[in-house]
Amino acid sequence: MLFKKVLALSPHSDDIEIGAGGTIAKLVEAGADVTVFIFSTPEPISSYEYKDALKILGVSRLELLGFKPRHFPHFRQDILDYLYTYDQENKVDLVLTPSTTDHHQDHKTITDEAIRAFKNSTILGYILPRNNLATREDCFVELDEHHVKKK
Repeated sequence: MLFKKVLALSPHSDDIEIGAGGTIAKLVEAGADVTVFIFSTPEPISSYEYKDALKILGVSRLELLGFKPRHFPHFRQDILDYLYTYDQENKVDLVLTPSTTDHHQDHKTITDEAIRAFKNSTILGYILPRNNLATREDCFVELDEHHVKKK
């Protein structure tokens, strides 16, 4: 298997499932150890919902980081420091993050800091269609029907 340690970055609690849920299911099935960072969790969403969703995908570890939604640019350095330290301790093979064409301020901050922090990792961006004025698909992960159902 190409990727053993995977880190999936979810600016908000539902972003990773929508943008890369099928890919995560496929990576887990292939034997990858997948950790998810959720940077903010809006009040109306029950923690059981996203924890259950990630469990279905096979995510082995979840970290809730508690940043305030729509204010990530103000905490850019804190986010970078956290990601950099995590990489130094864990040596991630693959990082999944929102696409570089995503214009949501929180998504953009996470992606920009991931690019700075994970210099020796493969970084793939996932697309959240409502947040992109344009897309550029450089990589396509083929999913089987059961991966799509898990998503």
